[in-house]
Amino acid sequence: TDFAEVWADCALLAPHAAPLPPRERAEAVLERLPAAMWRLGHTKAFLRDGALELLRAEAASLRTGRATAIQAMIRRKRAGSQRAARAEARREELRAVAAVSVQRYARRRAALGQRQALLDQRAAASRAVQAAARRRMAAGEADRRRGAR
Repeated sequence: TDFAEVWADCALLAPHAAPLPPRERAEAVLERLPAAMWRLGHTKAFLRDGALELLRAEAASLRTGRATAIQAMIRRKRAGSQRAARAEARREELRAVAAVSVQRYARRRAALGQRQALLDQRAAASRAVQAAARRRMAAGEADRRRGAR
């Protein structure tokens, strides 16, 4: 297997080796295997049966782990956005409830003011009727006294 093939399949296992020459890049990747499974020649890497498959499987596992991490980050971000949206909706709902409460209080105060005004008018009318009755009684009493003399 030439160095380029080893690097192409498993570069993910040794990203720090990218700027190195091909032989050193291949060596950086192959160091993840036991030394008995590989040897480097001048232009090729000599691998035992299954060694390249082990490296590919490890690279696939690393790729899967990174993809999972990215997906988890995106899900957390979405969940955070959804949580923020729910919190904003809750705040909006509370604002609406608060507005309704303030309106209800204002209407109640206005109704109580109108009720009190009506009660005051009624009391004034009662007092006026009672005063008129007292005046009539007083006038009748005065007439009786005059007639009794």
